[in-house]
Amino acid sequence: MGPVALRSWRGVLAGGVLFGKNSAHHGVEVAWTRAGGLDYKMGSALLEAKPGQLIAVNAQTEHVTSFVSPDVRCTALELDAAFVDRVAEGAGRSPRFAAEPFALVADTASLGHLLLALEEEARAEDTDPQIVECMVEALLLSLWRRLPSPAAEAPLSASMRAAVELMKSSLAEPLDVGTIAKQVGMSRFHFSRRFREATGRSPYEYLQRLRLTHAATLLERGTPVTVAAIDSGFADPGRFARAFRRELGVLPSAYQRARVTRRRALA
Repeated sequence: MGPVALRSWRGVLAGGVLFGKNSAHHGVEVAWTRAGGLDYKMGSALLEAKPGQLIAVNAQTEHVTSFVSPDVRCTALELDAAFVDRVAEGAGRSPRFAAEPFALVADTASLGHLLLALEEEARAEDTDPQIVECMVEALLLSLWRRLPSPAAEAPLSASMRAAVELMKSSLAEPLDVGTIAKQVGMSRFHFSRRFREATGRSPYEYLQRLRLTHAATLLERGTPVTVAAIDSGFADPGRFARAFRRELGVLPSAYQRARVTRRRALA
């Protein structure tokens, strides 16, 4: 139906994990999740989306899709490659999502209304192809604008790099923003402002993300949940579980079970 084809997955998965077949679409795929984890495996690379995140995959890119949470609500659009090329040419952009064959756009909050409207219009029996084309064009332009441009990104200053390295080396230890600021020779307020400007996150958010990413890695290796929590700086298992679920959309125990199942299936 014009430039877009729609697929959706929703419901409760038996065992909490479902794998698709290795496939490559002729068009550009844009998929997002409202509930449940959504993974795209491309060769040795793995993209993971939690609720509120979106994945864009270039045309002709082989991938395996898997869902790693019992409650799944995901939607995918396949956008006609020729249409994407025309929109890109008119906007002076590359039709590809970065140099690699994929890209992950982490924030869909500002795209929520557009995605919902596009999904509803694509499902309608009396849909207007011109309306769909306008919506898809708006979506593409929004996505391209949000993609990072590695060449344009300024490298972190020495003080910000030192702060990040301190965080990475102290994941299992108590560490507050004041201590980090002191280590790099700044006031807490000045450091927090400079760090957000440089990374897009507050120092606390950045450290929390590092810790949860480290915890996820430990869980994938089979580390017990309690040990993974402590080794990632969470002394309170309940607080760890809440933070993990908020960040990755699933409890640590469920995440570990799903990753073990996926690893065995893909082995």
